[in-house]
Amino acid sequence: MNIGNLLNRRLGLITVPNLQKVITNLLTGDTVISGDTEFSGSPVVAGVLNAQSDIRSEATLSEGTGALVLKKAVAVKAFAGGATEVIPVAVPSGALIVGAQLRNNTLLTATTGVSYSAAYSGGATQSIGTGIAFTKNTKTNTFFTVQGSGEATNITSNTTNITLTPNAGTLDTGTVEAVVYYWAFETTTSAA
Repeated sequence: MNIGNLLNRRLGLITVPNLQKVITNLLTGDTVISGDTEFSGSPVVAGVLNAQSDIRSEATLSEGTGALVLKKAVAVKAFAGGATEVIPVAVPSGALIVGAQLRNNTLLTATTGVSYSAAYSGGATQSIGTGIAFTKNTKTNTFFTVQGSGEATNITSNTTNITLTPNAGTLDTGTVEAVVYYWAFETTTSAA
C-alpha cells in the first residue's frame, strides 16, 4: 500500500498531491490551497511557520468568498516617564485574540520600580504578565485565557492595545516590543 492510500484510509482527509503542495509551500513561501485552508507567506524557518497572515481559511458563498485570517499586530514602545505606558498594537474591534509575546529590547528603568505588569487594554482586558523583570531580552509568551466562567472575552469590542504598569514609580527609560496574534474576518466579496 502506498502512502497516499494509507493516508486516505487512515485519515480520510489528506491526499498526497495536497500534502505535497503544503510541504512545497512551507519550503518556498508560495500560496497553496488544500481543502478549505490556504497557506501563504513566509516559508518555514527552523521548523516554525511564521504567522504573518499566512493561515487563511476560506468559505465559498453562492457568489464570492470570505475568509478568516490569522494576523499579527507588532509595535514597540519607548518609555517616556509615565506611570503607565501603552504599546499601540491596535488590534481592531471584532478580532479574536489568541495571545501575545513581549520582549524587553533594552534594559528598562523606573524611578523606584523593579518590575512591571502588562495587560490588554481598550477593547479587551486581561493580564498578559506580572512581575516582569526589567532585564534586557526578558520575554513573556501568554495565550489569552477564555476558560471557565467569568473570564474576560477575547473578542475585542474596540481597538485593543497593551498597557504596561511598573510595580512602583514611573517607567523612565527603555523599550518593549509586543506581538499580538489574532483571528479576523476578511469581508466577503459582494454579490454580483
